[in-house]
Amino acid sequence: MERLNRTQMLIPMGLLFILGAEGCKKATSNSAPPLMPTVGVSKPIAREIVDFAEFTGRTAAPQMVDIRPRVTGYIIKTPFVEGAEIKTDDLLFEIDPRPYQAQLDRSRADLDLNQAKLKLAKGDNLRAQGIVAVNAGAISKQDLDKYAAAEAESAAAVESSQASLEIAKINLEFTKVTSPIDGQVSRYNWTIGNLVNADTTVLTTVVSQNPMYTYFDIDEQTFLNVIRRMMIQTSDSIHTKTFPVLMGLGDEEGYPHPGFINFANNVVSVSTGTLTARGSFDNPPAPSGRRLLRPGMFVRIRLPLGKPRQTLLVSERSLGTDQGRKFLLLVDETKTVKYARVTVGPLQDDGLRVIETGLSETDTVIVSGLQFVRSRMEVQTEDEPMLKNGVANDDSPDAGGKTSSPKKWRGALRVIESFGSYTADALKIRFCLPPISVWENAFQDRSIIPPAFVESFWNRVIPRDLTLLHQPPDLCFGHLHSGDTDWGDLIINIANCTVPPDRAANSAGLV
Repeated sequence: MERLNRTQMLIPMGLLFILGAEGCKKATSNSAPPLMPTVGVSKPIAREIVDFAEFTGRTAAPQMVDIRPRVTGYIIKTPFVEGAEIKTDDLLFEIDPRPYQAQLDRSRADLDLNQAKLKLAKGDNLRAQGIVAVNAGAISKQDLDKYAAAEAESAAAVESSQASLEIAKINLEFTKVTSPIDGQVSRYNWTIGNLVNADTTVLTTVVSQNPMYTYFDIDEQTFLNVIRRMMIQTSDSIHTKTFPVLMGLGDEEGYPHPGFINFANNVVSVSTGTLTARGSFDNPPAPSGRRLLRPGMFVRIRLPLGKPRQTLLVSERSLGTDQGRKFLLLVDETKTVKYARVTVGPLQDDGLRVIETGLSETDTVIVSGLQFVRSRMEVQTEDEPMLKNGVANDDSPDAGGKTSSPKKWRGALRVIESFGSYTADALKIRFCLPPISVWENAFQDRSIIPPAFVESFWNRVIPRDLTLLHQPPDLCFGHLHSGDTDWGDLIINIANCTVPPDRAANSAGLV
């Protein structure tokens, strides 16, 4: 009886187990498949580009003159306006002319005196010659020689007085200090009442303004590339002013100022391995009369290399970094992600990056959503333009969920590259920036920097001595903040990057 009761209890339990199992099978069979991530894709852009090399340089005036007095004296006039444009022979300073006028008057009197003596000496000599002609023994030979020597001495005294008079005239003229060239004058180094010394005191400086020269140093490899190109030409493009060069200022996008190379040095520096070259650029006045370029300005130089060539370009945000090497994620016909290692070229003005190898024109490139996919995953795709409004479509959300303008942060990058100074240690790189108003709008959220900016900053601004870091820059992070003054800081924190132990100490002393 007890066994029967136990069997009766097991039957319902078995039924419940079977029903439960069937229910699980039914639920499993009716569950929806996992959703595939959606990524934005685009075809690479095929375009003709010209290879170029970029350098930094400084502007210089073709003519620069330190204005020094030619005579010693006290300044009595400063008729020019500081910073004004002047012409050749415009009066800049006037030195007290009274001492030099007195010297001129004395020289004139000395000349008159010596001319009178010469007249007397000529008369005496002429009379002596007449007497001798009538009576040969009336005047001795010695006396005749004295009359002739007196005349010659008086003639020499007259010539000396004439030279002294000319010096006095010149010294009097030198009391008026004028400009020897057309250009822009600097400030008064010395004002009215000050004593200035001849050929020593610098009164002011005048620099020419149009054209404006730019000096920059070309590395030896680029120089060899350029000189081989010139060797196959039928004429010297430097002397004929046909070798083009482009220039951009620190606050400008791109290189809007065209010019030409008009000089290259005759030796390569053995200490730097570079050759100094010079470009010439027009510097016309604006309607207001002001000119844009001044000597000593920091500029960026773009030197075209070779002829135009066909190449493929992609948006900067579609590139990834793997152990310091660049890659793209592609989507094939079966909507499967493929990993493609690529070799990149220069960044173009519209924000597209040249792809030298590893990509074909028929490939489909993932341009957004890279963080959600990996190789061999199946994905859904949506077409996105590689270019937007003529520039790379890089307006993707950053880590804070906000978008940052690539045009703005590329401009900020150029400002940092042009004017920043840095200190570095094994944990972070700190850049002292120009006034924060220049770049404060580069990012909507200054606490987060887009990875593309960090990578561009790393590749273009960070000195070569700091490439000892093994990890790619997008594994690091940075932030912006204001200092106590109008200057700000950009800090790339590399604490999370791998620094080889044997080199960590070396990086601490970089300045």
